[in-house]
Amino acid sequence: MFTLVIRAAGERTAERCRQMVLREVPEEDVHVVELVPFEEALRECYRIGMESGKKWMITIDADVLPRRSFSKKLMKLSARVNPNILMYNGYVHDKLLMKRRRAGFRVYNTSHLAEAFSHIPENGATLRPESHIINCMLERGYEKQNFNYVMGIHDYHQYYRDIYRKSFLHASKHEKQITSLTNAWEKASTKDPDFKVAIRAAADGLSLPVQAKTDATMYDEYAAKALQDLGLREKDEMKKFVHWRWF
Repeated sequence: MFTLVIRAAGERTAERCRQMVLREVPEEDVHVVELVPFEEALRECYRIGMESGKKWMITIDADVLPRRSFSKKLMKLSARVNPNILMYNGYVHDKLLMKRRRAGFRVYNTSHLAEAFSHIPENGATLRPESHIINCMLERGYEKQNFNYVMGIHDYHQYYRDIYRKSFLHASKHEKQITSLTNAWEKASTKDPDFKVAIRAAADGLSLPVQAKTDATMYDEYAAKALQDLGLREKDEMKKFVHWRWF
């Protein structure tokens, strides 16, 4: 019923995400795509979906850890959508934005992917390439559906460099929210250095003469400087199993 693609870009949780997925989805139906920029990853994901022979393609970003029994729930949700649906999704609990939001976990109807492929934007043309594709398809009469189901957790246990990149982007994507976010991050930073990095990255995102892009590699130099200034050493690879309180 499903083919599943993990979209990776060196995330600390990439292997943990894959291990959790393999508990529920056969290995031959699980693919890992590690391409940059993100538009190239989208092209490869859509190709996999189109060639899979499956009705549905699940895409999970490698910074998401899925909840237990997610595949059983998705089977039930898939039976509730109409044939004109391009994709449906639920929620993830986002560490940096400190709320539930719709990101990092989608289920596509593979019969519509060929048309969706034609709307993938040029590399670097927009900060939200996947949203651009979906909006183009909605304008052509396709639909999407949102379910009130928490599919996993997002941006927990990441490398500092990825926390930096995400927070730098948040400063561009969520400029109206960034003041309230940084206030909340200040309180959280007393116990969690992830938020110290987030605060620095947001400040850099608002002040540095750099255009934010989805290319994960362009932030490495700035992230390294931030960690040096903050007196932090990059995290080691994740080796222990992760538990969380939401599920």
